[in-house]
Formats: sequence, structure tokens, C-alpha cells
Amino acid sequence: MGLERNKDISRYSAFKTPASAEYFFDFTDRSQIPELVELIGRVRQEGFPIVYIAGGTNCLFAFDRFPGAMVHIWLKDFHFSMNGAALVLDAESGAPMGPIVSESVKVHGMPTLTPWVWLPGTIGGAVVGNAGCFWLETSQVVKRVEVLDTVTGAVSFFSNEEMGYAYRTSHLKWHDRHIVLSAEFDLSYTQAENPFARLSISEMQAIRRTKQPPGLSCGSYFTNPPGTSAGKLIDQAGLKGTRIGGMQISPHHANFFVSSEGAVWQDVVELAELAKAKVRERFQTELHEEVRIIK
Repeated sequence: MGLERNKDISRYSAFKTPASAEYFFDFTDRSQIPELVELIGRVRQEGFPIVYIAGGTNCLFAFDRFPGAMVHIWLKDFHFSMNGAALVLDAESGAPMGPIVSESVKVHGMPTLTPWVWLPGTIGGAVVGNAGCFWLETSQVVKRVEVLDTVTGAVSFFSNEEMGYAYRTSHLKWHDRHIVLSAEFDLSYTQAENPFARLSISEMQAIRRTKQPPGLSCGSYFTNPPGTSAGKLIDQAGLKGTRIGGMQISPHHANFFVSSEGAVWQDVVELAELAKAKVRERFQTELHEEVRIIK
């Protein structure tokens, strides 16, 4: 749809809290690149903020109204090919994880992505945030990342090393000059000691059911401190099930914040600050958000 004004963007975050944006650009086709680059340049020149999202599964909109431009990157094509004996995945930024994992395992017989069964979100979010679970990280399988330079309009590639990967982060997470268009993955990667890669999809789904609390959430709210888990610390601090407004620390998993009807972003922030304060007080440990907070 291109550029829209005064857009209700509530549905673009997994928490579904009320929010709107002054400008909203739906980037669904590469033919829009010149229009997108022009828009970004104009917004920057006028001094307004700009932010990029894809699936929004790991985002909290910490505002009622975003005063600048939100760019929704929704390029969704993906395909598999063989490079010798290696299965290669080429996927655009907005391609959803679910169908990719399913096809790689069921159609191509490659178990590499089995640990990502039911992993929410899109390729772009995974690449930027080094998403992962069950012993498989994005940085272990991504080969190179296709990016758009939003200043010059040039398209180029970053190697895995140039992405600067670390736990739940990359260089792209901290600046807005480049946005991900697509990524190439080598699915021949094997991790012999990972038991989850040896499971069937149905077995992995059963494990997910025991780990994934029901309801609207952004997944793990905090990153895990070294040597322990954020959920364990929050639970031991006595906060499992705690509710503020329309937001609750899940009774099933204390590192999941679950949204219900009437929830607003302030509920999330207040609940997170409570969790950080209680864990700091009891364990002298600082919790840090894994959820991307957009202000």
C-alpha cells in the first residue's frame, strides 16, 4: 500500500497494545526501493524519528503515537537450492519462520532447523537480533545478509563476520542506516551434541507446548544472565503470575509477559521495572530486555 498517514499499528506488535504512527510505509516489493529511500531521506532531513519492523513479534511499542515514520518490511519470498551436498536457503526479510522450518524438514529432509519449530517472527528479525532457541542460533547458520543502504540506495551484502554477532544482537540492531532485504543460510550445518535437531517436528511441537505459555506475548522478555535464566530468577523473586493492568507475568513461565484485553504499553514497562528491581534486590543481578523497546 505504500505510504499511509495516522496509521493504527496495534496489530504490528505481538502485545497488541494501542499505538499509531504519523507515517507508515508498507515495504512489500523491491520496486518500492527508490520511493522508500526518498521517504527516509525526507524524514531524516525534517528531524523526525524512523524505525523499521518486520513481524513485530519481539517489539514493544512504548508510545501512544509514534511521531515519525515506521517502515514495515514485508518482503516474503523464500526458496531452497542445493550447493553440492549443502541445502541453501535464500529468504527475504519478511519471510515467516514457520513455513521455512516446515519445508526444510518435511520436503528437503534437513533437520538443521528442527529446534526452531514454532519459533515466531520473520527472517529479518532473526538476522538482526540473532534469534535462537534450543541450542540453535541464527549466527550459526546464516552465510551472508543482503542489505539496503538507506542513505545511498545501494544494495550490498554483509558476511556473517561483518554482522558482528553476539548473544541476541548484531551490528544492525544498533543503527538504522542499513535494513535487511534477505539472507542466505547454509542448512548443512550440524551440531552433533544438539538433541533437539534429532527430534521429529511433532516431538518438537510437544516440547514447545510445555515451554510456550498461551496468550499474547513477545516470547522471552529478558535475556538470560550468565549461568542462569531470567525466568528462574523472576520466579524465585516471587513474581510469577503478578499482574499490572492488562499485563501479567505468565504463571507458566516467568520470563513471558502475557497481554490481555485492555493492556497498554505502560503496564508492560511497569511490570518489567518491578521484575528488574526485585531480581536486583534479591540476587544482585541486572536483567536486560531481549524485547526490542521502540520509543
